[in-house]
Amino acid sequence: MALNLQASSLGLAGDPAGAISTMGKVIELNPDDWWNHNLRGSYYFLIGDLSSARADFASAIALEPTANFPYIYSSLIAIHEGHLEDAKKFLLLGIQKSPDPTYGERIIYAFTGTKVNYPQLDALSAYGKLTLGQYAEAIAVADQGIQVLPLPDLYFIKGTAQCNLKQYKEAEDSYTKGLELDPEYGLLYLLRADVRTKQGNLTGAQSDINTLQSTKQFTLFAPYLQDPQAGSLTCESLFTTSP
Repeated sequence: MALNLQASSLGLAGDPAGAISTMGKVIELNPDDWWNHNLRGSYYFLIGDLSSARADFASAIALEPTANFPYIYSSLIAIHEGHLEDAKKFLLLGIQKSPDPTYGERIIYAFTGTKVNYPQLDALSAYGKLTLGQYAEAIAVADQGIQVLPLPDLYFIKGTAQCNLKQYKEAEDSYTKGLELDPEYGLLYLLRADVRTKQGNLTGAQSDINTLQSTKQFTLFAPYLQDPQAGSLTCESLFTTSP
């Protein structure tokens, strides 16, 4: 427990690398606790090492977690990497395994002893609200997380919620900020092309499609493309449409 708290403190203090090292020691001592793998995965997620994060969340899921954290993280990683059907699968599993959306937050409170502004928790909470169609709430929570740590995933969540509220210019700005942080986030090009098209900016939409074609993720999104200007995958259909 002491090492878990030390890792949490390091992560909240802006030292995720230190937290990762500490959690490695925790896992060596207790490899059968899902929370340990989940916590280390959350710090890998913070520094953008999605491969290591994915492995830790898979280990957490294999240990039958009592909260939906590793499922939601896994869904976010799948979104980030362009595996949209996997993202839906993890979302559904998270709901089935842990239908109480506040249970995970209570775990965080139990570990830290305070309702701190925790960037990972903000991302998970905002993503959950987005998938439930609670768009205004998703934007508010995403903004809260961005104030602590501007993760590209928070801008994805914020932009997609704004798009669903028909706030297309605001959504474009959010997607742009996400791409500034991670130019390889392929889905954001497709979604920004969508909101640019909705604003009549076909040249900008075409530019996004062209850029998407040069990324490693293009083959994953190619089936969604119907024409040179926009994709069949939109912010409104993101969690319901298959190619």
